[in-house]
Amino acid sequence: MHGLAGDRFAIRNSGAHAVVEGVGVQACEHMTRGRVVILKSVGSNVGAGMTGGALYLPRSEVHKLNSSYVGHLECEEADTEELRELVEEHYRETSSPTAASLLADWAFARRNFVRVLPLARIPRPQPSADRKSTDGLALGTHDGAPREEAEQS
Repeated sequence: MHGLAGDRFAIRNSGAHAVVEGVGVQACEHMTRGRVVILKSVGSNVGAGMTGGALYLPRSEVHKLNSSYVGHLECEEADTEELRELVEEHYRETSSPTAASLLADWAFARRNFVRVLPLARIPRPQPSADRKSTDGLALGTHDGAPREEAEQS
């Protein structure tokens, strides 16, 4: 979609892929599957009730996420490839100046996006026996879960 979407964009998305320039409040609310890319600004309460799928949005917008339901991760190489493909398709379909600008300096632009997932799908640190805090509780380390497990939609 070329241009801005209103409030509640991609609500209850259950498998569609969508790219939009910007959205109002409550984007991706109750999303269960699919991929959404928001190229610019978002309103508040993004991802409320989200249980699946993935959202890519500018790093500058993460403070508008509903942190009770979703969190953000740095994009891995596979995420960056998927994001670029979605932005390229968006450009082919809409001739979006925003997409064109991002693609013209992709090496820079890609670092400005994060991947948003439901909290239940974000790998959590696991306790490590070799790292102890001063009160005897184990400090967490990254669990290194395979990407395929975290990708299930």
